[in-house]
Amino acid sequence: MEKNERRSLPGRGGEVDLDIRDLAFGGAGVGDIDGLIVLVRGGFPGDRVRARIRRKRSGYLEADVVELLKASPRRRNPPCRHTAVCGGCALMPLDEHEQTEIKQRQAVDLLQRIGGFKPAELLPPLMLPSPLEYRNKMEFTFSRRPWTEVPPDPLAAPSDEERLALGLHPRGRFDAVFDVTDCRLQSPLTNRILTCLREESIRLGLPVYDSRRDNGLLRHVITRISTHWPDLLVVLVTRDWDDRIRLLSATLRRRVPQVTGVVLLINREKATVARGDETHHIWGRPYIRETIGGWTWRIGPSTFFQTSAAGAEKLLCKALEWADPKSDETAIDLYCGAGTFTLPLARRMKQVVGIESVSEAVFEGRANADRLGMKNVIFHDALVENILRPKHGNNREAAQAEILERLKLKQSPDLILLDPPRAGLHPKALPSLALLAPKRIVYISCNPSTQARDAKALIEAGYTANRFQVCDLFPQTPHMETILLMERARAGGGRLKD
Repeated sequence: MEKNERRSLPGRGGEVDLDIRDLAFGGAGVGDIDGLIVLVRGGFPGDRVRARIRRKRSGYLEADVVELLKASPRRRNPPCRHTAVCGGCALMPLDEHEQTEIKQRQAVDLLQRIGGFKPAELLPPLMLPSPLEYRNKMEFTFSRRPWTEVPPDPLAAPSDEERLALGLHPRGRFDAVFDVTDCRLQSPLTNRILTCLREESIRLGLPVYDSRRDNGLLRHVITRISTHWPDLLVVLVTRDWDDRIRLLSATLRRRVPQVTGVVLLINREKATVARGDETHHIWGRPYIRETIGGWTWRIGPSTFFQTSAAGAEKLLCKALEWADPKSDETAIDLYCGAGTFTLPLARRMKQVVGIESVSEAVFEGRANADRLGMKNVIFHDALVENILRPKHGNNREAAQAEILERLKLKQSPDLILLDPPRAGLHPKALPSLALLAPKRIVYISCNPSTQARDAKALIEAGYTANRFQVCDLFPQTPHMETILLMERARAGGGRLKD
């Protein structure tokens, strides 16, 4: 074959044999066909697989394993019976230490490739003490069309069988659900809850919501369980109210007495998300309590909180260590949730301002601060991009003064801590970080690619990336938390380009 000649590539649905040599960010195996990258879902380094092309992208192909021709020596027997069909624990066939090593390599690569920098200090990754049953929150979906417990054909249509299913989505499919009976990421009580709700919903004849027809009732189930308290909250998400919900929850209370509360969220939108605009307290305690770093938090149906109490403890200790708070300093905590970082910082600093757009979380943060008599912390119920976006964009001094007045701060903060969603810091808020010119920025992220993008802009505005660490708080999955310490390299403040 000539140097620039490439053999005919298979189209969608075509199959090809190839070796997997690496793992990409997100969990797909990396192979190639005559130099063209193929991202293979279900493939691991060292495998030789037969893969079916799912999609053609610009410069690469996406595929799924249809047959394992030669297993990698790195593989193990997964400890979960749902691994073959479920897309949640994509890394479970690998040993936990190897999972963490791969995530470390991926995160550093993203910093260099997207951010164009290498941190001055790269610390060894953190791991959870237990790689199973670590989640304090899980979301499950009701469906009218169950997927059978076999590895799904990525090109097949879901079953047309009308039968209530309650569980998780098969790998790569969001139009069907398989029944979960033994998820290993949360407490075994979760499996008992799902079995009870599934069986009782069928007995009561409760219809499942269908987004295509915009009718039906049952949508989602959320479970939240505490590590340090005997609290277990079940959240039902439906399209509307139905009196049979009380019968359903009464049966759950009898069959799984460890449940301490049931809440109903009503979501009348067509979007298939596990949230609601109306909240109904059915019985019991409408929240769970969790203790992190000596602080006890109330976590409601929609409150953001780290999915692992042990992981949250590690992350809090690391964030406080890197933030290096001092008694005469001030700080801003962006995307602060219920104040997991805000309140511990306020114990050590002169004043701390938290910004969060989820009203339920802000309420809990303020309640905790009031209960503890903390007068030096302010919570703003607002979008970060709204409260940090100045109207005087062309006048640096006026813009800075406007933001500080809105935040009720008399001077620029010494520290900004942020823990944004996967999309990263909002583009309208990013310029204000350099405008406020804090001495230190502690950036916690669940997506190192957007963290790298934002850090690149901050470096251009005069900050240095001094310390970086991967926190593998999500064993068995491709997800990770990363923490980056940035410090101002030059006096004054910059202004990032909008």
